[in-house]
Amino acid sequence: MRKFFTIVLFLSLCIVSRAQDLTVTVDGKPVSNGEVVISSRDVAVELNGEVYSWELKPVVNFISEKGTDIQVTVTNLGDGYIRYWDGVVVTDPTVAFCGIKVIGGFPSGTCEYLHAGEKYTHNQILPANVTGVGQIYMVSSNYAHPVPMELRSTSAIKVVYGRETLEFTLKMEYKDPGIDTGIESVASEGVDFKIIDGAVVADEEVEVYDLTGSRVENMNLNGMYVVRIADKSTKVIVK
Repeated sequence: MRKFFTIVLFLSLCIVSRAQDLTVTVDGKPVSNGEVVISSRDVAVELNGEVYSWELKPVVNFISEKGTDIQVTVTNLGDGYIRYWDGVVVTDPTVAFCGIKVIGGFPSGTCEYLHAGEKYTHNQILPANVTGVGQIYMVSSNYAHPVPMELRSTSAIKVVYGRETLEFTLKMEYKDPGIDTGIESVASEGVDFKIIDGAVVADEEVEVYDLTGSRVENMNLNGMYVVRIADKSTKVIVK
């Protein structure tokens, strides 16, 4: 009987050891099965000294002490949007999944750009004690106005290694800190206007948009808006 329990204990330890052999972290924090992880890590991509695009790019790392075959599936859950300061809203932005980068370069193949409901599976061998970097990100693609007001996207991540499975939800979120300033107005350089009786008054034509990107009448305003005057935009809080 004692021998039987010894064998059971040994097998249990083997199973636990195997389950713990792969560690997944997001932005440096370990991920547990079933967890919802929120990453607000944003990266400005510059070209010739100017911002070219804005990315949400969490650091998703995979490391195995013994090495393992790894299969990662990313599914775009479809609640994403990009809201720009010029009133443009993208309601179905893609999530890019470019596999797992390890020592020796990028995996073979190209990036998959996933619309709402789409998924892609990547298979790879992860060497022992080598960090694999999951390339999962979201890009603001309005290059005329690359810095957005808000970005959001949610993906389901499924990791299969050996006989084990780890599943978690990855939320990528960005909100321009200027949205919550609480001041009367924040004007872009060269944009001159006044707030008179709940309306935006300027020397040139004024266009007012709410935070969904819909144009609204320039009267009885109360709250946060995006105001476009000539070819310039600004964020405005009307109280």
